[in-house]
Amino acid sequence: MALSSALFSGISGLSSLGNAMQIIGDNIANVNTVGFKGSSFTFQDLLSQSVGTQSGSSQVGRGTALGDVAASFEQGSFESTGSTTDLAIGGEGFFVLKEANSDNLFYTRAGNFRFDRNGYLTNPAGLVVQGWRLDENGDDVGSVTDIVLNSFTSPPAESRQLTLVTNLDSDAAAHSAGALVASWDAATGSVGENSYDYQSTVKVYDSLGSTHDINLYFAKTDSSQWEYVITCNPDEDSRSGATGAGAGLLARGNITFSDSSGTITDLTMDTSDGAGAWTPVTPNTDGYLEFSPDFLGGTSPPTVMGIALNLGSHFDGTSWLNDSLTTSQ
Repeated sequence: MALSSALFSGISGLSSLGNAMQIIGDNIANVNTVGFKGSSFTFQDLLSQSVGTQSGSSQVGRGTALGDVAASFEQGSFESTGSTTDLAIGGEGFFVLKEANSDNLFYTRAGNFRFDRNGYLTNPAGLVVQGWRLDENGDDVGSVTDIVLNSFTSPPAESRQLTLVTNLDSDAAAHSAGALVASWDAATGSVGENSYDYQSTVKVYDSLGSTHDINLYFAKTDSSQWEYVITCNPDEDSRSGATGAGAGLLARGNITFSDSSGTITDLTMDTSDGAGAWTPVTPNTDGYLEFSPDFLGGTSPPTVMGIALNLGSHFDGTSWLNDSLTTSQ
């Protein structure tokens, strides 16, 4: 038995290492497989046998084996695919899929879904994605069911809410106060490039589905204060009286930060009528600075869209609380 046991120990090592290489190879082969979760492995020794020696009984190992093969369900990285039906899960959880004409449910992290010719949202294997129906308020109704669309077209709807998160550099060089408004050029629809430190553009849609750009410019004016202006394309500014240098200029304001904590301590906003007059804005009932100018004109038939902008922070009765820059209709 000694020779056969020795051969078995060697074979067990080769077999275990071969299985380990197979696991590694599978991980490498599926590096681009959507939703794939790699596996790890551990080795363990086999129960040893007792043999007699000159000094008494001793134990000799009998080889090795794979102790465990475990899949890793850690959060993977998100990738942009360009497909609106591709989904990903942040954190824990699974997509629930159902086999056609069956009650069998399956669970996966792979979100590469498509609508089939019957309107069902399916994965490449043809399993139907499960979900809840939603009412007009966005609340789920009933039990989990197949996700299916009866129609792939819908009437256009104007933008109702947009969110912009800004990151303002406290080490930026200061500009002269009022430089943003002073450098606004209605002919080009832009602010002078040397007058601001940060600029961002968000797209909004009118009731006909046409897109329009809303531009926000930020400039540092001293160690703890920034000013901003909100603009649109002057050619699309449909406000009465919005002509000349004021066309496209919607609002301006100042943001004051705490030197020690970086939190917002004060916030102001003035709206423009497009003809040179500015009107201070007071916080609404929720404590946000909000304005709703009707400035976007659609194509025939004519339509006008107003954007309400909740800026950056809200006042809780004692102090301004940090938040994101949000626009909504």
